[in-house]
Amino acid sequence: MTSSINVYIISTILAFGSLILYQAIKLSGDAGIRRLIERKPKYSTFLDRWENRWHYLIQVSRLLVALAFSLFFWIFISTSHSLSIESVGLPFLLFLFISLSIWILAESIAEHFADRISLLCAPALAFLALLFMPLLFPLQWLENIFNRIFSNRSDSDDRPSTEDEVINLIDENGDEELELEERNMIRSVFEFGDSVVREVMTPRVDIVGLADTLTIEETLQSVKERPHSRFPVYHESMDEVMGVVHIRDLLRATPDQLDQQIGMLCKKISIVPETMPLNDVLQLMKNKRSQLVVVVDEYGGTAGLVTMEDVIEELVGEIEDEFDLEEQDFIKRSDGSYWVRGKMPIYDLNEKLNNPLPESDEYDSVGGLVCSELGHIPVTGEHFTLAGYEVKVQSSNQRQVLVVQLRPLTTENNEILSSS
Repeated sequence: MTSSINVYIISTILAFGSLILYQAIKLSGDAGIRRLIERKPKYSTFLDRWENRWHYLIQVSRLLVALAFSLFFWIFISTSHSLSIESVGLPFLLFLFISLSIWILAESIAEHFADRISLLCAPALAFLALLFMPLLFPLQWLENIFNRIFSNRSDSDDRPSTEDEVINLIDENGDEELELEERNMIRSVFEFGDSVVREVMTPRVDIVGLADTLTIEETLQSVKERPHSRFPVYHESMDEVMGVVHIRDLLRATPDQLDQQIGMLCKKISIVPETMPLNDVLQLMKNKRSQLVVVVDEYGGTAGLVTMEDVIEELVGEIEDEFDLEEQDFIKRSDGSYWVRGKMPIYDLNEKLNNPLPESDEYDSVGGLVCSELGHIPVTGEHFTLAGYEVKVQSSNQRQVLVVQLRPLTTENNEILSSS
């Protein structure tokens, strides 16, 4: 009896240890190798040698798991083969419980000590990999075949993406390891790849442009109160943007140049479609070393402008300087209503509201939502109900909605999420 218990304990320890090792080696991966090289330079020679062969270490550790659990199961069968079917039930349930416990505990330990375990056991695994190489090659070949087969299946899109896995990991462990600001920034990085330039541009109606017929002296008088350093220069209309002029170049003009038109100081400006991904816009601005680009719609007309600051803010949040106006896009009033600027992006507003407003590809801003619901540009005082709110236009002009009031119709809507 004692010898059977000892065999059980030994086989359990082997199964537990092999599973921890497999999970640790798998979790480390390529990123783990690079971390180990940085932390332990004295092992860099060994790690560099096995960096492109790490999958063989994973195969060896997986083989050890299979052998250990096979031994564990064989011991269970050999010690209970003489028992009746009725008496085998309890030991079998015990076997399943122990196996599940081993798996859960091993995965938890490996998550916390993956790099340390990998560094400790990698040399031994490397030796075993060389020893079992004749067996690993056919296993790797079979795995590659299965990967090719299943990668072409139509339901492969149902698997969770790496992005989903990272976001889930952030949500699960964020409170313990990551600050709120860090989690938001990581999320912004993933959302950045799904955003297009139209979502962050300054719309055409808000552009401060300069006609090419202005003289340098007239331009200096016109822009001295403006909180911008660069201005688009157009010919006849904003649909014909010629270039961009920097306030620095205007100030450097000599007295005999003040009567000349600003076209002589224009620099070439890039033009991008409003559906261009922000990733591509950022790369373009880096390559061209430009701080400002023109955004055009599908008909070639100017839809807006986007600056490097607009793009960077999509990653790190709002960047305020001494020239930023102290204007709030969203204000909660004492009566429980909300005042919202028409230019506020609808997705930003929905992050603040307990009950979100409908989003659509037809509009990006709150003002666009109001115009879409009413079917026209509203006048001040028009109102309607939507998604549990009374929506009232507080201010507008002939071209756009300036300020909107949202009054919750239910108490549930009269709450702002704590994240706001």
